[in-house]
Formats: sequence, C-alpha cells, structure tokens
Amino acid sequence: MYFFEKATLTTYFTESTCANSVLKDANGYNVLSHLGHGDGFSEIKTVSKPTELTLAKSSKIGKIFKGAALGYTDKSNSFTKKLDLNGIQIFSSFNYKGKLLFMVHLAKLTFIAEIMDNEIKVVHRLFFNGLYTHHPITTIYGNYTLINLDHYSTGLHREISVLLITDNKITKLDWNMRHNH
Repeated sequence: MYFFEKATLTTYFTESTCANSVLKDANGYNVLSHLGHGDGFSEIKTVSKPTELTLAKSSKIGKIFKGAALGYTDKSNSFTKKLDLNGIQIFSSFNYKGKLLFMVHLAKLTFIAEIMDNEIKVVHRLFFNGLYTHHPITTIYGNYTLINLDHYSTGLHREISVLLITDNKITKLDWNMRHNH
C-alpha cells in the first residue's frame, strides 16, 4: 500500500497483501486486506502517520522482485494491527449510515456484517448464493456504495459484476449471465 505525500513528492509504503479498502478515521488510515489461499485471512492495519513508514524508492515502484512488490519489506513498524483473523476473509469495509460495515466470507457464505471486538453480527445475508470475489474494490459516491466483484475462473482480471448499496437496498448487477455466481 503506497502513501504519496504531495508536498514533498515522496512515496511511503507498508506491506498489505491484497488490500481492498482504505478508510480514514481519527486514528489514521485503516487498510483492510485479505487473502483467500489456505484457510484465508484478513487484517486491518491502522497507519496514523504515513510519513513514518518505509520510504519507497521510485525506481522500485511497480516492479516485482522475489515475489514482493518492492523487493523489500516495511521495517518501520509505524502501524498498529486493529484486526487479525485467520479462516475469515473480509472483502470490503465501508461506512453506511454511520456504521462501519464489512463484506465477510466465512464457511462458504458471504454477508454484510458489523464487527465489534470479537463478535461478528450479520447485518444483511446478501444473496446466500456462494458469492465470491478475488480483488474487490469499494468506492463511495455520496449516498452510494459501489463494490466491484471479479472472479478468476469467469472474468480473470475483469470486473464481472457490482454491488450497489443505497437507500437500505443492495442490488447486484451482473455484466453477463454466464458470470452469475
């Protein structure tokens, strides 16, 4: 995850495997990432001062070295882990009507939930139809929350559908019936 400081034209980074959401609050930037390999995992790192992270050399940005995006790791420890879960994938985080909500995948079910301490409360069951995604991106447009969905086996690196959340409704738009999961 890169943080670019416009004033100095400097880029800093922290490691974040498959980051999908970044939300800013009073404590800093909350970076949510998840990985589906094995049992899956999810974590939220809070970065309060991005300029204290490891400096990213511009010549290394965008280049892969030994499987790592920059070929080295963030050794700054300038973040705190807010959440660290194994066996659960969290595809997205977003604020909706004053609540922090998450799109959670657990036991082959995907649903919208609130997470408080160690409790996961289902807020919306979505469609209980095996909904799965690999690299979702969540964007807020005023009163609209848009979550893109992709899937390696049907869309490879293309978006195949989106979830649109507004007015207490969740609508799934599929771009092609063959992509319907």
